[in-house]
Amino acid sequence: MAASQIKAFEDTWRWDQESAREYFETVQAGGEVAKALQAFFTLLGESNMMAYLAMMAPRLVRAVGASSNRPAASTSTATRPRATI
Repeated sequence: MAASQIKAFEDTWRWDQESAREYFETVQAGGEVAKALQAFFTLLGESNMMAYLAMMAPRLVRAVGASSNRPAASTSTATRPRATI
């Protein structure tokens, strides 16, 4: 990641009242995204990265909700996409 990208990320995402509100609203709503967000909070605490995740969580909830109308896909490890590092 370029230094300018890191700087832009740091300037954009801050753990503050707004990100804390998004976090708590998502957690209170329950569901799989809420569980994942709580796990990330355990790892990251009140950090800029957690602010990013908290602010993106409502979008993920909407995306997961929209995809729940589709037929279930196989979740075997052979067909599941894998992240690369």
